[in-house]
Amino acid sequence: MAAVLGDDVVPHIDYCLYDSEFIFEYCDVFTVGARGRTKEAARAFMHEVYLEGSLKIRVRVIATVDDDALVNVIDTRIFEGIRNRLDPLVASKRVLRMANGTLVPSGGTWTGRVIVGNVCAEGAFEIFPSGGAWDMLFGKPMLLAFDATHKYRYGGDILTLNSDNDTEILENSNQCKCVC
Repeated sequence: MAAVLGDDVVPHIDYCLYDSEFIFEYCDVFTVGARGRTKEAARAFMHEVYLEGSLKIRVRVIATVDDDALVNVIDTRIFEGIRNRLDPLVASKRVLRMANGTLVPSGGTWTGRVIVGNVCAEGAFEIFPSGGAWDMLFGKPMLLAFDATHKYRYGGDILTLNSDNDTEILENSNQCKCVC
């Protein structure tokens, strides 16, 4: 049961998932997608990243950078395929608001190291069914953890990630030539 609410409304959600009842009386609502897109932002920035939990096993995932997402997210289907190599999920009371206003409860939170080239940072990701729209979203919390700078210049799309000891400059690996 998904509810559609305005930007200024925080919900009370009673939700039943897989025959187990979860009650979200007090929850955090996070916007996942952006509502307004510009022509320049039509081509999503995508790049491979590695996730690493306490087992020190690295798992490759394609991340889509969303400068407007207020939360980091991994698609449920993708997480199911890699969950045996990562630390288990922690229950989450977060509710994710889609760009169209639909509210969907998180399937849990995964926390661990995120490695991109020569840099790494700790990250927490909500698990959410994207319907195949993306595998993983790097939202503002992950971009802040990497002290990232995202620039569009001379027709290029560059993301700079920083850690304590190093910097990684990434070019958009998404070759889609979207027509707006």
